[in-house]
Amino acid sequence: MFSSSTQEERDNLYGRSKKEGRQLLEQWASKNQAQFTGFVIPNVFGPFGNPYYNSVVATFCHQLTHNEEPKLEVDGEIKLIYVGELVKHIINKIQDNSIMLNFNIIKNELTFYLVAPYILRKGYRIIILLIIMSFLLRLIIYNVLCFQHDPWTYRFFPTEIMFFLLGYLSYRINLKLKEKSIPMFINIFILIFITFFTIIYQFLPAIRISYFPFSLIEMVYFLSIILSIPVLFNFMKNSRLDNQIGELSYPVYISHMLIIEVCSAVPFVFFKSSWFIALITLIVAYLLNKMVATPFESYRQSRLKIIPAVNS
Repeated sequence: MFSSSTQEERDNLYGRSKKEGRQLLEQWASKNQAQFTGFVIPNVFGPFGNPYYNSVVATFCHQLTHNEEPKLEVDGEIKLIYVGELVKHIINKIQDNSIMLNFNIIKNELTFYLVAPYILRKGYRIIILLIIMSFLLRLIIYNVLCFQHDPWTYRFFPTEIMFFLLGYLSYRINLKLKEKSIPMFINIFILIFITFFTIIYQFLPAIRISYFPFSLIEMVYFLSIILSIPVLFNFMKNSRLDNQIGELSYPVYISHMLIIEVCSAVPFVFFKSSWFIALITLIVAYLLNKMVATPFESYRQSRLKIIPAVNS
């Protein structure tokens, strides 16, 4: 978030520096898939405005109340905004971005669940074709249309569907591997490799290829995940701890942004600590799983048992 000035509209060094600074940050955000908001703020008045320092309104009022004669340097209209209103705009922008981020992530998943029954029954050729088309569309949006920022790089469903379909292919590989026995040392090696890769991922250099929407390290990581999941699924399928962690993963995923927002709004530093947010997220995820997911699954299974009996 960057605060600029209406001086951008004027041909002076201060105005040009403000405008060029905002544009540079905007370009950086687009290039690095980050969110950026630039506020072009008019003259602010209200509490904490100091005369002869940060508010022309405060200066004008001070001169009138101290029997001084205001001097008119340039005759023209000035745009004003009350500081309380400005703060509301800033808070609303932060909240809107956070809410939309969480909503759009879940929206993509729900959309895929709706279209999946019609796509997945078409066979491997159609699925692979859709993956290629989704990737080509991403290249076109990234290079031809020059939309190199969120949501086009992160939450646009036609370009995100390839990840869902790659996950499905990973699941199909898992079904094939169930029929085969994989040596223990290979399972352990893959588990250690993917764990270590995930830990050091953020420290690895993000080498990018021109006109390509992903860095080399991102592509290697995607491929590693797709190929390792089928092996690790079979290796860990009898682990009770792994099953319990897996049950919490989705509730954590859908609730963590909301919990971060709530904790950030509480006026206590303690609530904003990362370990406290993580703890609350795990507790909420456990309750969601226990009070919503488990009863719903029990009801669904009971309905599945009733249907064959009714048909017979």
